[in-house]
Amino acid sequence: MAASYHEAGRVVESLELRERVVADYARTLGPDHPESLKARHALAFAYKDNQQQGKARALAEQLLAEHRSVYGPDHHRTIRVRSLLTELETEA
Repeated sequence: MAASYHEAGRVVESLELRERVVADYARTLGPDHPESLKARHALAFAYKDNQQQGKARALAEQLLAEHRSVYGPDHHRTIRVRSLLTELETEA
């Protein structure tokens, strides 16, 4: 639903929903659960897409450390987070 809001130009609602999902997943599944990590990754991308580079970068940096710990440095999800962080660094 957050993606639909985003596509419809309802950016604030999209970000609020993603933030609620992240909080709910962290509370119910734990912060290191794969679904929690995936939701936080989606939120970092949403921040980036909505010109909130500071928030996106801070979240991506946390995610990179957590992905390395949970999945290892060469896992495809870790690589995707590293790629997001690289994009943010080149846009700065």
